[in-house]
This record gives sequence, C-alpha cells and structure tokens, in this order.
Amino acid sequence: MRLIYCRSSNMGIQERKEREKERRRSEITDAAEIIIFANGIEKAKVEDIAEQAELSKATLYLYFHNKEEIYFAISMRGQKIMLDMVEKAILSVTEIRAKILSFLKTMVQFKETYPDYFNAVLYFLTNKIQFEGKNVALHESRMSHEKYLNLWIDLIQKGKQEGVIRTELNEVNTVLLLWMQLMGFLRIYSVIEENLNEMFHIKKENMMNEYFELILQGVVK
Repeated sequence: MRLIYCRSSNMGIQERKEREKERRRSEITDAAEIIIFANGIEKAKVEDIAEQAELSKATLYLYFHNKEEIYFAISMRGQKIMLDMVEKAILSVTEIRAKILSFLKTMVQFKETYPDYFNAVLYFLTNKIQFEGKNVALHESRMSHEKYLNLWIDLIQKGKQEGVIRTELNEVNTVLLLWMQLMGFLRIYSVIEENLNEMFHIKKENMMNEYFELILQGVVK
C-alpha cells in the first residue's frame, strides 16, 4: 500500500510540473506574439520577449532554446486556428464544388483575419529550421499539415467518385499543386495588391473570384 501511494504521489508531482511547464511556455508564447507581431521575427529579440514575459533571459531558455522555437509555438497556434476554420467551412456545405470553393475562401479569410499567424505558418513552410533535440511540437506540426492536406485529398477523391472531379487527376499531386499555388497567391497578392489597384483598377473581390474560378475549372469537369 505504501509503495502504491508513493508512486501515485510522484505521478501527481510530475503532472503538476508538466502543467506548470506548459503554463509558463504559453505565457512566453503570449509575450512573444506581442513582440514578434509588432517587430517581425527578424528584428525580434529574445531579451525583449523575456522582458515582456517578466522573466530573465536565462529563465526563458529553460523553456525554449531560441526565438525560432518560440515562433514555432506561435505557428502551431496558427495551424490550429486554420485547421478549425477549414473543417467548419467544409462541413457547412454539401456539394463538392461548394466545398472546394468554401475551402479556398476560408484560407483567404484566415490570411486576412489572422495575418500574423498566416505569416508564422508560412515561415516554417518556406524555411528549413533545425531544432535542438527531440521536438514534440515539430511532430505535431507535421501531423497538423498532414490532416490539412488529407482534407483536400478526401475532397478530390470523393469528387472523382461522384463524377464531379476529373478522373485523370492524381489526388496527391493535385492537392500539393493547389496548396502551393494557393499559399503563393495569398503571399504575393498581399504585397502587390496596392500596385495592381493603381495600375489596373482591379478590385480585390473580383480578382479573388476569378482566381477561385480558374482553380475550379482546372479540377472540376
């Protein structure tokens, strides 16, 4: 009985330590959002994040090895928001064409509503960052991206079964191409939007609708 009690007690202490660790990591991530969203990842400094979190720089390093790891935690928050939005959007309609269109529009909505999270997600998609040791969050991120891409793949497969999507398309290749094209479009358009409007008087809504239609024409029969 005594041994069981001690083991249970030790497990309780360990669980409390883990909860405290996660709470502190979350607080540091909150502080990092304020600093990084205001200054950008390149200009943000670890000491400024530590000061915002009311910690010493040495204490912060007990929870994160560097600012890239902190930014990755921010990216994970963005991934979760993005995935939740997309899943709800897909469930809100029934037809395959409508689901694809809803998927695309939701990604635009995510970019416009959470631009800083979008940039964080894109940062780790376009930069190869090495993390020290075993990183559980990195595995979770890969699982999240896989789940996101599988939502697309399931749509394409179901559309082919229903005779809506072109049967000669390879599901995985199609999804990867659509995904890269969409992320690139959202990134570039936000940079050149003002110039396009000045030169060609293009309305954003019209540009987006035509872009969506081009994508649909490429995959829908």
